[in-house]
Amino acid sequence: MNKYFFCLLFLIAIHIHAQDVSMDSYLRSLKNQEYTTSLQNASTFKNEKKSILAKELIHLITTREIDSIDISRITNEDDIIYLQTLYNAYVYRYQDIQDNLEAYKLFLKALKIAENENNTLKKQNALIGILDVFASEIFIGSKMYLNYLEQFTELNTDVYDDVLIFNYNIIFSSKANEDLWVEDSYISFTNALEQIYKNVPASHPLYTYYYREKALQARLKEDLISSNSYFEKALKTLENDTYRNELKSDILWQIAFNHYQDENYEIAYEYLINKIGYSKKLKNQFYNERLKAYILSEEKKYDSAYYFLRKTIDMEYKIGYQNNSLESSILSVENQTEKLKNDKLIINNQRRKNQNIALGLGGSLVAVSIIAFLVYRNTKRKQRIAEQDRELQIQKTETILKEKEIETINAMISGQEKERLRLASELHDNLGSTLATVRMQVENLERNLDKVDDPKALLQKTNALVNEAYTKVRSISHERNSGVLAKDGLLPAIQKLANTVSSNNNLQIEVQDFGLENRIANELEITIFRIIQELVTNIIKHAQATEANISLTQHDNELNIMIEDNGKGFKVGKLKEKDGMGLGSIERRVEHLEGTMEVDSALGRGTSISIDIPL
Repeated sequence: MNKYFFCLLFLIAIHIHAQDVSMDSYLRSLKNQEYTTSLQNASTFKNEKKSILAKELIHLITTREIDSIDISRITNEDDIIYLQTLYNAYVYRYQDIQDNLEAYKLFLKALKIAENENNTLKKQNALIGILDVFASEIFIGSKMYLNYLEQFTELNTDVYDDVLIFNYNIIFSSKANEDLWVEDSYISFTNALEQIYKNVPASHPLYTYYYREKALQARLKEDLISSNSYFEKALKTLENDTYRNELKSDILWQIAFNHYQDENYEIAYEYLINKIGYSKKLKNQFYNERLKAYILSEEKKYDSAYYFLRKTIDMEYKIGYQNNSLESSILSVENQTEKLKNDKLIINNQRRKNQNIALGLGGSLVAVSIIAFLVYRNTKRKQRIAEQDRELQIQKTETILKEKEIETINAMISGQEKERLRLASELHDNLGSTLATVRMQVENLERNLDKVDDPKALLQKTNALVNEAYTKVRSISHERNSGVLAKDGLLPAIQKLANTVSSNNNLQIEVQDFGLENRIANELEITIFRIIQELVTNIIKHAQATEANISLTQHDNELNIMIEDNGKGFKVGKLKEKDGMGLGSIERRVEHLEGTMEVDSALGRGTSISIDIPL
């Protein structure tokens, strides 16, 4: 009897293990973009709903097409709940009206499910979804992706994970930062290309990215022949691949751009037309139409070129607004999470206090020795609660500061949008009419040169119109580069920050300004505000100060920021060994602005930080 019982247990264990292996194989091939293998694995699932959902997820990722299927929850099986959450996230990403914020929330939910199960492959696939959202939508300079990329790096298990991590590093380091500087790390990553791919089979789907990066490297070296050769090799790997049309679209556009740079405009236009059938995304449409405008301009088809250029300007504003709105929304989600954590901490503190009261009442009935022991333990516990209360107050202040940052950035972004609309209207209504008149004058002169009594007078009139257009261009350019008044943007934001901190802490902050009458660019305002906000946060968290002073002084083409406090100070030399205050990050931001930062501090003497930024 016992023999049969153990045989039955053995068979059940084998069946469960086979199911786990099948799901793991599916998730691994999905992560590595081996979609044919993923479909085969999905077909082996015993649960029909799980199999259908797994196949539809692959179909959605590869085609961006949403089929109407019944995905209502009829089971509590963990795998199905995870797949359903992942599927819903991709639906939000690829539906006609894209909603990347909801996609981001659902990918986070899938990540939480994977963490509760401690399943590495599920974590990786959820993190890929989050990183793809940031890679495709987040505005220039954002570092919000960094936490998720570090999590993915910690889960690295094989050579294909190395490739995925490398590709994401290439994507994010190749984006310009807030100051429109390309990260130096991009060059170091591209230099490691051969080492990363040396153990990847050339037949593997991820190898397409090797040829693409080689092609981009060749373009940087101005070797367009080699660049096109590598792009063609990348296309060759996609010949029979029906799953990765977005990648095929990107490579066709890159080849078209190479031919444009090489002045082969007809060939460039042919590749561009071939690309259109593969992509529906707004950003891809923007790049298509902008390259069309460039090609038509070189072919002297100015009316058509202007038409496509105008379309891309409208798209550019829309893309910029979506990206900034997405970042603000994600910041709001993270702040909501912080608030929930704070509320939970308050409840826990209250529960501990109630427990302390109960222990005190019960201890009064016990012997003096036990009472003394309980009093000692209660005192220690109160000390811990006081420390937690202090941490809670700091977290509340940080949440308020983040909300102020969102409010300030949204206001500045709104100002940017109004300025862009005003500039577009100025170009169309003012400069456009002048240039149209110039064009008519030139055509009239061209047709009637022999018939005009005084051609010199007509030429002088045409020249006057050209000068008028030139003057208007200079005027518009000057207005565009001048940004917004410092007193309409930066100073009120810093003053609000100081008032908020002063009303919520035992810290009083005074703000002074000298000579801030000139205009400052909006992008620079946002960067300066973030630097000051981070330094104020450091004072709250570390300095134990009661007073602080923020001074902004503009002299000629330089802005000086001085932030001082009467806190406990620190040893500057020792801090550089292990910077726990984020001063290294602030200094890198200042260096990107071509500025300098000096820190003066000593134990018991407070801290003074001076920043000089050229305008």
